[in-house]
Amino acid sequence: MTQKEHIARYLQSKLTGNELVKFNLRLARDEAFRKEVAAERLIHESILKDKQLFEAGQDKGKLSIERKKWGPLLTIVILAGISFYFYRNTTKPAPPIETVTEPATDVPKEERAVPPVIEGAEPEEREKESAPPKKQTPPANTNPPAKEEPKHARVYAANFTVNPQLEEEIANTGVRGNGLRLNLTQPAPTAQLSMAGHSVTLSFAGTATSSANDNPVRLLFFSNKKEDYEQWQPIFESTVTLQPNNGGFAFSFEKTIELEPGLYYYIFEDMNEERYLVVGKLEIGN
Repeated sequence: MTQKEHIARYLQSKLTGNELVKFNLRLARDEAFRKEVAAERLIHESILKDKQLFEAGQDKGKLSIERKKWGPLLTIVILAGISFYFYRNTTKPAPPIETVTEPATDVPKEERAVPPVIEGAEPEEREKESAPPKKQTPPANTNPPAKEEPKHARVYAANFTVNPQLEEEIANTGVRGNGLRLNLTQPAPTAQLSMAGHSVTLSFAGTATSSANDNPVRLLFFSNKKEDYEQWQPIFESTVTLQPNNGGFAFSFEKTIELEPGLYYYIFEDMNEERYLVVGKLEIGN
């Protein structure tokens, strides 16, 4: 359907529903479309008026005279209106393009305080006064970071406090009854050992006399903690082998172990008779 046919349907009241709504919206928004509809309305009303005169039963002569009198004039007016309409639409200048320019924003410059001029000062001194202060760089830390001490699975002696129960056993050494006897030559009774790092080497040696050759001997090593001895929790225990030597027996034992500085006790025990042969102590320091 052409636009003229669409307008004709509107002038004939044949548009309904959404079609009529859309036509009225365009009529309200489009000025050129409104002018075209107005021109078509003039033509439509002229034709409608002629039709009404004819249908009213007026004589042909009067109708002919009326047409001859007003027809050419009306036609000229209509044609002139249409010509003017099309002339306006073809010669109408294009609307100017609006350019939106954003106002320039002044970026605030960093204000710098101007130092006062010192009269009588040399140019070099003035430059030093006007120069901005230099940032002071903190001195580098020349001390290397402390190395974290590695964690070892150590056995801790709480301190150097004596254990009264084991001190009493030391006093009874030498009155152990008959049978196997040990003579300890190493370590000395008041030995003090030094550690290498976190480790220390324990060395025991001595001789033995016995009426029986099959007496097994056990070495037990305790911390100075009272509860360790009462609950029988030695740091370590080991069997000592007696070797024949010049009609008697000799033994030696050595063990490297990680310990903390402190006071420690050792016990040599006759495993057959379950009695102490030798009880002693030693201090371990850094």
